[in-house]
Amino acid sequence: MNQSIRDAEQFVKENLGQDSTGHDWYHSDRVRKIAVHIDEKRTNR
Repeated sequence: MNQSIRDAEQFVKENLGQDSTGHDWYHSDRVRKIAVHIDEKRTNR
């Protein structure tokens, strides 16, 4: 994982980690994992 990704993850954890609207770290991480999965499917056609 490159430094930009790690920096973005740290930013989200620090700034959205306790968000009460449902857009906390766990939500962001799920969205990231789904995006990676979709990208892998598209590039492996």
